[in-house]
Amino acid sequence: MKNKINVLCATDRNFLYPAYVTIASVIHNHKEYDVRFFLIVDEDISKEDLIRLEKYVSSTGNSIEFLSLTDKSFDEFETCERFTKAAYFRLMAHKYLPQDADRVLYLDVDIVVDKDISEFYFMDFQDKYLIATSHNPCPDYYNMLNSTIVNLQAAGRGEFFNSGVIVFNLDKFREAGITEKDYVDAYNYCRENEIEVFYDQGLLNFMFYDKTLYLSSMDYNFRYSIPRDYASRLDPNREYKRAIIHYTGMKQPYKPWDIVFTDEEIETFGDVPYMSDFFYVSKECNDLMKIWWEYARLTPVYEELSHDEKVKHKWFARNLMPIFLKYNVLLRKTPNKEIQKIFRDKVVVQYPEGFHHRAYKLGCALFAPYFWLRKRLQKKK
Repeated sequence: MKNKINVLCATDRNFLYPAYVTIASVIHNHKEYDVRFFLIVDEDISKEDLIRLEKYVSSTGNSIEFLSLTDKSFDEFETCERFTKAAYFRLMAHKYLPQDADRVLYLDVDIVVDKDISEFYFMDFQDKYLIATSHNPCPDYYNMLNSTIVNLQAAGRGEFFNSGVIVFNLDKFREAGITEKDYVDAYNYCRENEIEVFYDQGLLNFMFYDKTLYLSSMDYNFRYSIPRDYASRLDPNREYKRAIIHYTGMKQPYKPWDIVFTDEEIETFGDVPYMSDFFYVSKECNDLMKIWWEYARLTPVYEELSHDEKVKHKWFARNLMPIFLKYNVLLRKTPNKEIQKIFRDKVVVQYPEGFHHRAYKLGCALFAPYFWLRKRLQKKK
């Protein structure tokens, strides 16, 4: 009889196809295990879509159970496009999952599992509630996230973990009798004491900072926004697994299913000035995105994903790339050294507090240089 691995994910209609890819990657690398998936689904997903996904998982010899939760306990909690209400329900996995599930691996659906992670999954909890990976703050993460880390540490909370990959000790949660009220009380305490929490991730850190077994994110939560400077983080005396790849980061506001570049485009486009004010392009990141597409090919939704990416890619190449390339021409071809200096040294894209929407960031990235140039020229008149 095969050993069982329990995997929990949460999705709405917008992330349903990426969820296929996450599921496919787990199945592909754990053929010797009986994988039991639990998917927290939003009410906007149709019954037909759920049947299609269930047929796919069953065809691989594994199982999936859908959790459609209508509990109102987390209604007052803060949400956004990236952190939906469904994400909060994982906090009560010990209540909603079968009693024979003693542990469960939670995965965000912008993740692929690229190697066998049974060693990680079956690791001894050492009497902890969670196994998670340390969050290595990068310059390209939200200022809000970095300030959350500082606030939590100032409040006596130590190391900060990323909540996209967590093994929950369900038996420990049940033994402690953790309820929705515990989370609500903690959330209200943070709000009343002006302790900034970053959605459900911050709440988990606030409550379980000293009840978590911390591992290296380079092994089990490798975030693809890191490659620019990850070499400086590595211990030269050890080999890192990079078993789980997490496609998150604020200089990559696009996901692998949005767009993946060719090597030629990376070479042409990666060094465009002020590109990094909106997003960061590198061959290292792009190569990780190609891995995502390898797993996408294993799913029955590959054709839909591929079609959508081609449409977005064509639009991007036709409408946005020429604009950024014009920046390149301006900096490299203009004989006016003063204008070059303005663009290189003086253009700083600043986002007002709370304005982190992708469209807003794109507008800043596109127009900020022109506003700076106009302001500078007006002063000379």
